[in-house]
Amino acid sequence: MVDWDKVRKDFPISENSVYFQSAAMSPLPTPVFEAIIEQYRKLCLSGDVNWKDDMARFEKLCGSLAELLNTEPQNVTFVQNTSLAMSLLGLSFKNEIKKPFNIVSIKDEFPASTIGFEYQNIEMRYVEPVEARYPIESILEMTDDETLAVVTSQVQYATGFRQDISALGQELKRRGIMFIVNSTQAFPYFPVDVKASSIDVLTASLHKWGLTGHIGAMFFTTSE
Repeated sequence: MVDWDKVRKDFPISENSVYFQSAAMSPLPTPVFEAIIEQYRKLCLSGDVNWKDDMARFEKLCGSLAELLNTEPQNVTFVQNTSLAMSLLGLSFKNEIKKPFNIVSIKDEFPASTIGFEYQNIEMRYVEPVEARYPIESILEMTDDETLAVVTSQVQYATGFRQDISALGQELKRRGIMFIVNSTQAFPYFPVDVKASSIDVLTASLHKWGLTGHIGAMFFTTSE
């Protein structure tokens, strides 16, 4: 059983607050805070002489995250935020894909998921909600032979709608359409298996349920 008293002791904020804003920014748990302080103390006292150890620590972290996603460590890295991840994708698509293509997303999608593509003047198509939900059928109906990718959050920030990413991913794979998932509002609270869900790209800003502060965003892509 979970020792909730011990968990609460890791969150000093719980001594004087009932906190409901973790979907925006989670408070730092004490072990994370102490780890951050220790790493900056090393940097202050020793500069960059621990670079090899830090890289080994980074690779170990990528491996741990890869296990959670059911992928290989070399497929996981970090960028500053989800906006940058999507912008890198948009720029790559624009430069590398010569035939006409479009990307399908949903009307309530968080802007960080889509602006990077819009900025590259990529054709975007937005699915309308059905009672604040997005049935898989509605998404598939918006795609055609020129659809390169579908972009959606695993959990929608504005409504809490939770997409069945496994079912959607399998349908997109059958159609040869890339699947791009923003998991910021879900990871790691809702587990995700990128192989079983046929996810090609996944981002997750970790200052929410990752309890990390503004460390940046996890960025997964398949090797393909």
